[in-house]
Amino acid sequence: MKQIQLVFLVIAAILLAACHDDSDPEIVVSTFVTNGMQPAGTRAAADIQNSGFDSGEQFNLYIVDYNNNSTKIADNVAKPTGPNVGTGYYYPANGHNVDIYGIYPQTVKYTTTSFNVSTTQTMDDDGRTNYKNSDLMSANVLNALRQEAAQTLQFTHQLSKVIVSIKRDASLDATETATLTLKNAKTGATIANGVFSAVTGSPADISLGTVTLSSTDYYQSLAAIIPPQTIPASESAATDFITITLGSGGSFTYQIPTGSPKTFDSGNAYTYTITVGLKAISVETTINNWNAPDVNTTDIGGITI
Repeated sequence: MKQIQLVFLVIAAILLAACHDDSDPEIVVSTFVTNGMQPAGTRAAADIQNSGFDSGEQFNLYIVDYNNNSTKIADNVAKPTGPNVGTGYYYPANGHNVDIYGIYPQTVKYTTTSFNVSTTQTMDDDGRTNYKNSDLMSANVLNALRQEAAQTLQFTHQLSKVIVSIKRDASLDATETATLTLKNAKTGATIANGVFSAVTGSPADISLGTVTLSSTDYYQSLAAIIPPQTIPASESAATDFITITLGSGGSFTYQIPTGSPKTFDSGNAYTYTITVGLKAISVETTINNWNAPDVNTTDIGGITI
């Protein structure tokens, strides 16, 4: 008889633990990407998920009791992005607030310690997916109050973005193509709780794709995500960084000057503006924080090929 009573008591305890008080509101979230402003003339290839997630994207959700982070309410659960997303989880019945964490892409867990960007970030379907999967973002709301309203998860870009905006001059035909490659960028990183910690790995080439230089009036933009890093130029030789290969033949490689290493910081977008022609290729550089633009522009001259 005592054994039967014990079984009933265990079942009752399980049922109580599985239930929540109707007065405990569901945890609802709204997800946003920190607004990213791009310079005039850039096009869709450089604007992927700057100020909002694409439809159907998911992030990883992690929720813990604020007063006891060993009490996990949601543990690395893939959830849809968007406004006012019901999570299916509830604030603790003990009255505590919660800590809420979000990590994108959803393949990255809260406990993940290493991350790699793709070396193919072209603008076909596969390349766009690779680009998005390379765009590590994280968000958190600490000591989130118990409320019916949605908790806002404001995601920030953890890595660096390189934009190459290119057009032709009148010396080239409207059918001319340009294939762009980013060179000598390390592609690995160590991360903690979805936040960038340090760059790792060896320098590699990253394919940005091919554009048709159909106009002399507007720029077409390709972009790639890289971990924050300093790309050094040795004391004896410059460091190759951007290679443009024309469909009709010939190529140009922009180099980071000797003794002038370039630092790419977390959350910043760096724009290289290029006009290509038969006689010369001119390049200008700008840096744009994904939260607010920096208007400074540096002319780094023309190159004859």
